[in-house]
Amino acid sequence: FASLQIQPEVARRFTLNTGLRLDYSEYNGSTEMSPRVSARYDITAKLSANTAYGVFKQVNPRFLLSQSTQNQGLENPRATHYIAGLEYLLQPETLLSIEAYHKQYSRMPERANGQPGEDPGWVFDNAGTYNPELSSGAEGWARGVEMLLQKKMADGFYGSVSAAYFRSGYDDFAGVSRDRDLDIRYLFSANGGYRPNDFWEFSARWSWQ
Repeated sequence: FASLQIQPEVARRFTLNTGLRLDYSEYNGSTEMSPRVSARYDITAKLSANTAYGVFKQVNPRFLLSQSTQNQGLENPRATHYIAGLEYLLQPETLLSIEAYHKQYSRMPERANGQPGEDPGWVFDNAGTYNPELSSGAEGWARGVEMLLQKKMADGFYGSVSAAYFRSGYDDFAGVSRDRDLDIRYLFSANGGYRPNDFWEFSARWSWQ
């Protein structure tokens, strides 16, 4: 993996990060290159805008590849990420961020259409099943919005509150759009603590989904 950060002299508020990852797997003889880029622009001293794009490729889990010679020839799954967000510094130790994202999955393993006794489920959501005849034609997606309010340690107190709404789905082998098993949609959590001295710390966490 290699990365490069650029901050032009003529535009000190702007920062650009580029990266490239190279993966090689001897097991299926694949070599993959995954580029990504992110940018940040400081609109004011407290408000900044962020955006990112990246392609992520990874070898299928070994338990799938080892089930048959056909599975060993599967293409490596690919995920393309698009991200955009804002950050606002409410106080020197308190940051509010809002971020939206979209992830597009392709070359995912799927069961063959019409395979006896098989349902059209997303293979990655059924990790413990036996799938000896898979192909690499499945597509999926995930998109959502996340909010985070984070307070660093100050006067002994710290904490964060986060909330998210997202959807996750896929197209089955018949081309029907379906929700994934992990299409939870709503997430909310709050945690924080108090450190009165160097010997004691009290903390709590609550989450809902």
